[in-house]
Amino acid sequence: MKQVQIASVWIILVMLSVCASLGAPAPETNIERLTYVESAYGVVLDTATRLRDEGQFTESQTASITKAFDEYETSRDLAQIAIDVGDAGGFETNIGAINAALAAIRLIITETQ
Repeated sequence: MKQVQIASVWIILVMLSVCASLGAPAPETNIERLTYVESAYGVVLDTATRLRDEGQFTESQTASITKAFDEYETSRDLAQIAIDVGDAGGFETNIGAINAALAAIRLIITETQ
């Protein structure tokens, strides 16, 4: 009986992994990766702008978000330059900074909502 349960669990896990692999493909190029973070940036920017316009951020939160957006834009520009010149290491550094800036903004938005 125990072997039947183990086999059933194994079959279910295999089926789940196959289904997961059929989902959206992972980005393959740095340009695709930058495009994905640009999409996330748009959503975060819209939400932050709406909350700011509604007066839901404190002065400290507004300053932190402004700083994070500035860091995002600088890192995005540097990531694009790294793509243009073929600097994979520079791109990785800047995509990390981009993700950190977006995470900081998301944290403040989460705290506010």
